[in-house]
Amino acid sequence: MDHVERDPKTSRLIYRRVYPIALRPFIPPPNSQLKRSLAATKIDTPGALERYREAAAMYDRTVALARKASTRTFDPLDTPTIAFIAEAYRVEMLANDEYARWTPGSSTAFVARKSPNGHLARAVATETRTTRDMAYWQALRALADLEGICSEWAGTAARLAALKGYLFDTTALAYRQLCRAINDAAILASGTILERQTGAVLPTPADPQRPARLSVVVEAPRETALEETFETIATALLDAAYQAISPTTRQGAQTALRFLREALGPVTPAALTRRAVTDLLNLLAQRPAKVPRVHRTASLQELAALYAYRPDVPRLSPVTLDRHVGALATLWTKAATAGDIPEELPNPFKARTSPQSSKRRKVIGFSLAEIQAFLTLPIFTHGERPVRGRGEASYWIPLMLLWTGARPEEVAQMLVADIACDPDCDRWMMTITDAGVHPVKGQQSLKTSKKDSGVRTFPVPKPLIDLGFLDYVTWLRGSGTVALFPRLTIKNARNLLFPTFGEWWSKYVEEQGVKPAGEGRQPSREFRHSWSTAARKSLLPRDAREYLMGHRPRNATANEEYGETASLGLAIDQHTYAGLDVSGVRRWTPPSAATRDIPKR
Repeated sequence: MDHVERDPKTSRLIYRRVYPIALRPFIPPPNSQLKRSLAATKIDTPGALERYREAAAMYDRTVALARKASTRTFDPLDTPTIAFIAEAYRVEMLANDEYARWTPGSSTAFVARKSPNGHLARAVATETRTTRDMAYWQALRALADLEGICSEWAGTAARLAALKGYLFDTTALAYRQLCRAINDAAILASGTILERQTGAVLPTPADPQRPARLSVVVEAPRETALEETFETIATALLDAAYQAISPTTRQGAQTALRFLREALGPVTPAALTRRAVTDLLNLLAQRPAKVPRVHRTASLQELAALYAYRPDVPRLSPVTLDRHVGALATLWTKAATAGDIPEELPNPFKARTSPQSSKRRKVIGFSLAEIQAFLTLPIFTHGERPVRGRGEASYWIPLMLLWTGARPEEVAQMLVADIACDPDCDRWMMTITDAGVHPVKGQQSLKTSKKDSGVRTFPVPKPLIDLGFLDYVTWLRGSGTVALFPRLTIKNARNLLFPTFGEWWSKYVEEQGVKPAGEGRQPSREFRHSWSTAARKSLLPRDAREYLMGHRPRNATANEEYGETASLGLAIDQHTYAGLDVSGVRRWTPPSAATRDIPKR
């Protein structure tokens, strides 16, 4: 059979098929090939042929979507299609619920077998989780919060569309209506699940019929160039397993390659002259720093034309231009080292930094008065929980950033298991690590993992304990929640959790009038600088500050390699914000049944 080979180690059959090189930039990673085990040594083994057909269909669907994306050809998103996608999600929710109830080996069935009152505990947990989910979605609908609905369901809409072979324009108004329809479908499905909890016999409906209208058919683009383009070479490098490129670096490189394609087209290495790079920089310098949603699919040339007579619109900073060109310079160097680009071709991106890039803003963090202003927000003083604040995350994430000095993503990805009592000292300890598995993100990650630093353990800061942090952790454990902030989701290709909170938080503090003035000041990251300033004033030793912030000492001596460093974490007891008044911050208490957080993960 086509595209079937045998695994040399297990002798099992594998479906392996390489994606066309020209389409790889439009296929989510891993985008070099599709590889699926058929879980059999012979194709006539029961189930093997079905798995083969599923893999072949997945390949065809992925390639078809990539061809549409490569030509920016979208499927029509009309009322019947919206209804079809929404109904498909309702059926999916009900099917998953039915599977969890009746299938041996499912997670909830496992709980039911192992717990003394397992079936009752499972029913209570399901009812609690479903009620909370439903209340949140109903609140979004009651408030007509279309932006919040899109934030909640855009990822699900994209997944369902791809599963059904569609590619929709995510900037179109109809896409927002699709998110709204999915939100409504989730509410309806939740109601059915709750009725099932009472013993009602409500079978899962059949999958809906696809609308009769066919999707747009796009022919595969024909390759006309005899030489591979720089983007093709660079993409293959990004896919190479030995490169071990982080998701953040990968996304930055892919963005830079996209800008290069938009500015110069499918250019080969030989055609990439320093003059061509200058043209790229001129176009990048005209790109707005923040592109409105309606223009996010526009190319560099289109954006330059749209904003040519808008001097009031801030443009990309020299630092950002340097970052994009630096990413392209690095890709060129790697390709030349690998032999994909002739050595005699000079690197056109090398030494193309902006003369203004040295004028970088020195970040000093928030002043004591600015921090005090943050603590007057209704979230902290009146117990408010805005719908888009991701439940209790709106209260705890800013406070944890303030008193731990951790990076935002480090806090966002924490697990309940990362907070534990140390029997040796009888104290509750907090661990920042990359060893755990988050139920949404997957493997935890640290910015400093490659440098073998960043993992640290230290006592939970006393101000957090005084505000009820340990009560919060106990509350989460009681509901069987794994993630410390279960409402956070993945929003982009970087596989990060914090952006789902950070974007809302930035808008919220601005609307509340407490966002500090100053270009580029971030209402989350700046807490880390504030913590460091307070640590110096609190006379924390340098090695303790570096350990607590997850830094590796520069120009370290051999002494740094000896002994354990965990004891350095105890220095956090010395840390204080002299003069900061926290008496107005309301101590955390478990939310009511109607408004509590949703520990669904």
